[in-house]
Amino acid sequence: TIGAATQDITDWFLESATAGQIPEETQAEFEDSIEELAAVVDEMIERREGDRDSDDLLSILLAVGASSDADYDRERIRDEMITMFFGAHETTSLTLTYTLYLLAGAPEVTRELTDEVDRVVDGVPSSDHLADLEYTEQVVDESLRIYSPAHSIFRVARNDVEIRGYT
Repeated sequence: TIGAATQDITDWFLESATAGQIPEETQAEFEDSIEELAAVVDEMIERREGDRDSDDLLSILLAVGASSDADYDRERIRDEMITMFFGAHETTSLTLTYTLYLLAGAPEVTRELTDEVDRVVDGVPSSDHLADLEYTEQVVDESLRIYSPAHSIFRVARNDVEIRGYT
């Protein structure tokens, strides 16, 4: 499942960052998780390739990939989607976690936020309500200011690059 693959990848990053090296068994688990995640995203791409009417990120990438002058092959589209999946999943969960943590210590802010949501949302919340949830946006923005969810970005170069004599 995507959840298990995500957990394996996260565990690999944490283990490799603290140990300074990657054990063979962990490397194999990481590679298996990446392959599983890639297979899930490939399946999403296959299902979406015939649907050009959507305006989500995958549809946009597929449209760019279909243009003759673009350098967006299927593998690159898959890699972009995996990157967005991890970025969106991690940052969203951390933003919600930190916002709720801060709200737990600020009952007056929680009360005002709840009042705004009760006033604006009638029934099930949707993206149509976002523009009218001004105080909610301020609360989330303040949480992001205090606890940024993207404090570091891990990258692995595919090829060696030399910059000013350093590789």
